Amino acid sequence: MTLLYLACFAAALVSGVTGMAGGTLLLSVLLLFYDPILSIAVHGLLQVVANCARVLIFLSSVSWTHTLWFVVLVVPGAFLGGKIAHMFNPDLLKMMLSVLILWVAWKSVSKKEHALLPPQIMLGLGFASGFLGMIIGVTGPFLAPFFLRSGLLKEAFIATKAVCQFFVQMAKVAIFAALLGVNYGEMSFELFVMSAVLIFGTVCAKMLLKHISGDRFKQVVSIVLSLIAGRLLWSSAGGYFGF
Repeated sequence: MTLLYLACFAAALVSGVTGMAGGTLLLSVLLLFYDPILSIAVHGLLQVVANCARVLIFLSSVSWTHTLWFVVLVVPGAFLGGKIAHMFNPDLLKMMLSVLILWVAWKSVSKKEHALLPPQIMLGLGFASGFLGMIIGVTGPFLAPFFLRSGLLKEAFIATKAVCQFFVQMAKVAIFAALLGVNYGEMSFELFVMSAVLIFGTVCAKMLLKHISGDRFKQVVSIVLSLIAGRLLWSSAGGYFGF
């Protein structure tokens, strides 16, 4: 279990500095210890804990204007996504999202000046995140470039994205809860330790983030996004085209 606890710390540190990628790292390690269904269930619960920790630690930096616009349509989006998920090819959607992520991410760090996206853009993002979360489970990398284009950097980026993703995760948990049937009480000790490590990692990330400039932050996030989008594009293309 030591590897799992170390993965929790690394995931919290990465997500606390860049706002993403930690969840993917954590899920990949959970799959080494638990079956896929239990891994997804545990991952969902830990993501709620991790996002809560980031919200509380970075609370003063949350942009509530962006958050309020975002949460309005999360539940309707998740409900619709759950209803019609069977109609979509997840691999095709992932390929399209990968291209969109790459384009928006690097457009945000180009030297050319771009007008900031208005807070109202979050209304559509909230709906899309709830919808996509039920179909492909990928929302963090999708959200990140739009948050950058909205002028949210460093602490504001981490905090606001954490609040928004908390609502997305809770919507998913509420809709899928009856299907999972997981008894979390049987692994309460492991969950407690992993949650504590996630919180400690988030505290360390906040201290590290103070030493990163706004421009450097955008570059780091864009590089991480590119790695995630590239991997997502390759794996989804393999699934769609069968290679």
